[in-house]
Amino acid sequence: MLPVERVIGEEGLTATPEGLRLAMRLPWYRSLPFSTVEIPSVAIDGADVDLSNAIVEYDGARWPLAELGEQTNAFWFVRDSAFLVLPGHSAEPGSEHSVSLTVNVNPPYIPGMKRTNPQTSTLRVNLITREDLKMSTATGPQVGVTLYSFTNEWLTRQFDLESLLREVARREMGPNIEIIGFQNFKEFPDVSDDFAARFKDLMAEVGLNPVSCAINSDRFLKPGQQPIDDASLVEYHKRQLRSAKKMGFSLVRYQFALPVELLPEIAPYAEELDIRMGVEVHAPMWAGHPAVQAYGEMYEKLNTPVLGWIPDFGGTASRIPESMLNAARKAGAAESLLDKLKEIWVEPGMSHEKAGKLFQWGLANGHAPAHIQAAVLAYFILANNDPKSWAALVDRTIHIHGKFYGVSEDLVEEAIDYATILPLFRDGGFTGTLVSEWEGHAYDTRDAFEQVRRHQAMCKALFAA
Repeated sequence: MLPVERVIGEEGLTATPEGLRLAMRLPWYRSLPFSTVEIPSVAIDGADVDLSNAIVEYDGARWPLAELGEQTNAFWFVRDSAFLVLPGHSAEPGSEHSVSLTVNVNPPYIPGMKRTNPQTSTLRVNLITREDLKMSTATGPQVGVTLYSFTNEWLTRQFDLESLLREVARREMGPNIEIIGFQNFKEFPDVSDDFAARFKDLMAEVGLNPVSCAINSDRFLKPGQQPIDDASLVEYHKRQLRSAKKMGFSLVRYQFALPVELLPEIAPYAEELDIRMGVEVHAPMWAGHPAVQAYGEMYEKLNTPVLGWIPDFGGTASRIPESMLNAARKAGAAESLLDKLKEIWVEPGMSHEKAGKLFQWGLANGHAPAHIQAAVLAYFILANNDPKSWAALVDRTIHIHGKFYGVSEDLVEEAIDYATILPLFRDGGFTGTLVSEWEGHAYDTRDAFEQVRRHQAMCKALFAA
């Protein structure tokens, strides 16, 4: 036994509204999965405590003590305390009690070995309120970035993958990162073990966390021909899921191009890999869109935690960004064409229908096809839907695309009402990651890093308000 080992954590014993809460430390030299740990006994003042309804808390997660043996993917970091909650047990704050705790460890690389570690200490009871407990266990929304924001810098070869990740880390724009598989990984969709290992080593070295890998539902691999068959499409997704998992991503972004009826064939595979799938609700879609409703019904039917939503705020823009209009003006578009663009943009309908309508009107009114083409981009990357509508998706949201087109020096986004949207997720209990996704690069050459810096500052301020 190491001289510094203990099983009772420094935080000691706390009285909470739920019951007593005992801090525990892992009596080993390295982190272990909770499935290899047993807590056979606790005694307070010599009386054994019934552990049948005890709960383990760690890093914002909770599970019944009885299910500890199932937690093969939850690792107990050797420097952290986990907490054993004893519902129904109470003690007067400030009182002192003799507490005995035994923690058994079954090292996963030494078959048949079980190490028993008992400790008895006299502990003074601390007091924690409901609000304190909420603050101590909830992590709140996190802010990160998708490398998609740096598309211009990537395509002009200013960075390779390693130098781009190092620059993101240097500017403290992580640690949570989203990467588009087919944009940044040359080997995608079939990443080799060697590449995956090197990628994970690099991420660990620079202190970044690979949260989301964006995968694609490419049904038309041969343009002009029929889409690939369902079995091929399912396997195409599985290949991407395997690569994402191999590189350490905890979730993937997938698309509505995957027919909803194929989800029952893919969801079990995601469960097997232990990786979540979030479908991107991208403009012109929004919470009330028929396709979103159909997916929601399938989600309810499958009832699995691996499936969720990834809202993209471009679907609830309040206006067309002035920077986008300026880019069209620079390309030669006349004000009369832009006025018609804005008029059609607020009308209901699909993106291609609106684009067709503007082309028809533009040609009939003497506008050049190149000028019309410069204007119709707005129909495909942002839509005018109610920003409050995201509230309907908060409960199953696992990740967020913080789409934006330009943030001013005083931290205001030019097209999207962030002050209305972000509190919906913050107050709704979302604790995942919002990644800054600058899509202004599609028509603008402003410094992407500066835009992301402003966007993250704006989001952090609104989440903290």
